Amino acid sequence: MVGTNVSQVQCPLNHNYGCSLDEDGIFGPDSTAGLKAIQRCSGIVADGEIGPDTWKYLDYPKTTCTR
Repeated sequence: MVGTNVSQVQCPLNHNYGCSLDEDGIFGPDSTAGLKAIQRCSGIVADGEIGPDTWKYLDYPKTTCTR
């Protein structure tokens, strides 16, 4: 995936979870790894897909998952 939608995922991964991703709009291996780590920590399926449950935790992170 590439584009502004990807940047909208990279931003909360950086700001809410302390990831160090380039907010470049490219969903590469680092973005995928960060997303899957957050999904695992949040107790949802770590599939790298961004569904409603993933969005919920991107916007409102569990305190135990933040760095």
